[in-house]
Amino acid sequence: MMWLIFCGIIICFLIWVYNKIVRLENLFIEAESGVEVQLKRRYDLVPNLVRVITGYCAHETKMLEDVTILRTKAMTTEKLAQKECFENQFEQGICTILMLKEDYPDLKANDMFNQLQKDLVLIEDDLQHARRYYNGIVRKFNTFINLFPICLFQKILKVSTKPFFQLDGVHEKNVPSIKECLND
Repeated sequence: MMWLIFCGIIICFLIWVYNKIVRLENLFIEAESGVEVQLKRRYDLVPNLVRVITGYCAHETKMLEDVTILRTKAMTTEKLAQKECFENQFEQGICTILMLKEDYPDLKANDMFNQLQKDLVLIEDDLQHARRYYNGIVRKFNTFINLFPICLFQKILKVSTKPFFQLDGVHEKNVPSIKECLND
């Protein structure tokens, strides 16, 4: 009799653990999708920025082409964790594009360019929130599966830790954020 109660408790515990992991994995997928949506919004905005700038700064084409190539690489990379390197370089390229307004007063006065800058700030804010949510879910998931005694069942349940979405610390220290680029 005692053996049955013990087995029942173990089975209930495993069911609870499995269901919790499924819920957290679904939140992880949702959070990853949220980051992807914000990244796509940013990717979609960049060609418009490039078109507006091309008319004013014809000799800056190499830099604009480089940003376009980085955009393509970032867009075509499948896993979010692998996008971090491209995202760092891409963000630096966008900042460089936005800083062109200092060299081209006509560009600074362009309404379309100014609207694209405002849109970019909103997208960057949304992207920051999506990254924060994603990393919060990853933290909850990783903490849960590493708690004792749940960590004993990781192999049975075939779960492993999820990667955080991190920006390169060196990059963030050396390159101003998009908002800083927009401030006059």
